[in-house]
Amino acid sequence: MAVGRTARVWIIGTLVVSTIIAAAVVFVIMHLAGERSSVAGSRDLDDVAALDAYAEELGLVMIRNRRPDPAAYARRVDGPGPDVETLELSDPPDTVAPAVVLRIRQQRQERIGWISGQYEEYEISACYRWTFTGMEDYKPDRLEECPEVDVIELGPPPVVPELPDGFGDVLSESLTSLSDAERRVPETVVAAVRSAYTEAVDDALDEPGADPAGILSSDDVLAGDDWVETIDEVIGLAVGRGRSCVLARVTADDVAVWHPDRISLEPGEVGCSASSAAYKGDE
Repeated sequence: MAVGRTARVWIIGTLVVSTIIAAAVVFVIMHLAGERSSVAGSRDLDDVAALDAYAEELGLVMIRNRRPDPAAYARRVDGPGPDVETLELSDPPDTVAPAVVLRIRQQRQERIGWISGQYEEYEISACYRWTFTGMEDYKPDRLEECPEVDVIELGPPPVVPELPDGFGDVLSESLTSLSDAERRVPETVVAAVRSAYTEAVDDALDEPGADPAGILSSDDVLAGDDWVETIDEVIGLAVGRGRSCVLARVTADDVAVWHPDRISLEPGEVGCSASSAAYKGDE
């Protein structure tokens, strides 16, 4: 009887211990699962924050672009490598302002193994839309889904022709060489400008590696008569196009030639204007 009672006690004790161990194992498993779930949720939030911060950095780079052209905005950040891809480019009237959609990728690390301390890399990505209406447009809208479109290959930027280097100096020398009487005659001044421009273009094309497509021709800047304005015996000259511009103010007694500041050449400002050159004082 004593032996039977001892056996029963041993069996009961074994069952109790087994139950406690099983409960402990279940608790540990659930605890680890909860920790992993919490870590995964935290990781997701960190991934979103990382991409959002990177998108704002890209926006700060893009808003420095001076041309209101969506491709020009995207080209500032879409370089070699897969971390930035251009998916959409929009321009008025399709949108209220130039807009760009980019897919952004980043490589991140996650710790694997609770003791080993090893890490594995994984990729995160999202798409964002920037609409450029002003200087505060560096913060984009995060899209719920990326557009199902092919990646746009931007290629090299187009060549934007400009005035030949040194034209301002050549023009100043040409106008200064005229006599006081000659500077009173608009036709004589116009002829001097045309001659100076031809000389400056020829000099620029003589430079090694010169690209004719990168130089504004005389037909581009001296066609018509809107580049010359006479106001009260003051002849104003505006030679150029867009942000490549040389202004001059000619009187019988004086010649002034200058490059206008960038702000005045921005869209909506005075621009490359012959009348503004004529009104300019002796600065």
